Amino acid sequence: MKLRLITIAFLIIPAFIIGQESDSITMEANYANDVYYSFENGEVKSEPRANWDLAFQTDPFSSSILINDGSGAILKTYPNGDTSDWNSLDTAGYSQWPAMYNHETDWQQSAFERFALGHPDYGWGIYNMNTHDVIGDSLYVLKMGNGSFKKIWIEKKISTENTYYFRYADLNGQNEQSVELDVKPYTDKNYVYYSLADGQVVDREPASDTWDILFTRYTAMIDGTTPYTVTGVLNNFNTGVAEYTSVAPEFEQWNMLDLDTSRSVIGYDWKEFDMGTFTYVVDDSTLFFATSHSGAIYKLRFTKFEGSSTGKVVFEVEEVSTADVEGVSGNQENVKVYPNPAKQYLNLEGSFDRQAVVRLYDLTGKLIVEQRLNGQHARVPVSDIRQGVYMLTIVQGSQTISQKVMIR
Repeated sequence: MKLRLITIAFLIIPAFIIGQESDSITMEANYANDVYYSFENGEVKSEPRANWDLAFQTDPFSSSILINDGSGAILKTYPNGDTSDWNSLDTAGYSQWPAMYNHETDWQQSAFERFALGHPDYGWGIYNMNTHDVIGDSLYVLKMGNGSFKKIWIEKKISTENTYYFRYADLNGQNEQSVELDVKPYTDKNYVYYSLADGQVVDREPASDTWDILFTRYTAMIDGTTPYTVTGVLNNFNTGVAEYTSVAPEFEQWNMLDLDTSRSVIGYDWKEFDMGTFTYVVDDSTLFFATSHSGAIYKLRFTKFEGSSTGKVVFEVEEVSTADVEGVSGNQENVKVYPNPAKQYLNLEGSFDRQAVVRLYDLTGKLIVEQRLNGQHARVPVSDIRQGVYMLTIVQGSQTISQKVMIR
């Protein structure tokens, strides 16, 4: 759910105003492309939307597998049997099977996980407590964006190897393919993509620490129940966003609301179609404040949307607060934190008693790591933490020390 603040901004309290710039991206006619955008560097990459069918999250402990619902794909679970029916699967009653889409607000809840029952049932498979692998127990029918159908069996994910094994075929069993997908070469990205039509991996997404928002098409639930393909903006993982409505363009009080890391905080409803003029009208009194991948805060205001003829979006971007990676609070005379930036470990040196605790938070306030300290030296592993700026806090008795650190 989006967080909104409705106010009349006659009184403006400025933050660190760095300078406002107008920019634009073009998704091309009929919104043919996805556009990855960095608040700091502008457009990062443009990719054809229709060049993939499945996307596998690269985190070794994730089971998220997206479908390309922005291109019209629909996924349905085969309800008449388990994986032993692979060769005999039929589509009798297909129109009555429930359709599944990627979750509108949560990257982690993919279409393949929509009927998950909770740990250890992850929808498409069951988690093994001993091996940490996920073993597929369901069959699926995917209607792809081009209108053709495939049956799919996600056979397993070997978590320790970060490798998926899956098979797919035409509904009549022809053109069957068995795929071993090694995710490890793509762990600098959120997802690795696969084209069922071409039978190959599609390396389309830029590195996760180079972009902040994605201009794309995706499925939203209108009124919470009706699936509809919309054109809008999705956040990168850990990109926090707050939405302020009915405010002046000069509004700068970005820290009045918590930053929300949900997938579609910006979404699509900053515009609406005017049936009288057959053009889109942009609500330019709606502002978004978002974190960049370096930790700075940017203000985003949309000013124009040209629709499907060009797919052009015009907007203003302004940095309102810089990322002070070295910012420190508290008495740090007897504590040393290094290296900063860190890649594998953060080393802490000081006199820590058994009650001392170190905590690492992202910029939205979410606790990422908590570890007890004891002695004069401690090491905090950070290699599995996504790149970005974090707040490290050491609490010992009545004393608290806070320092911003960067993970690379």
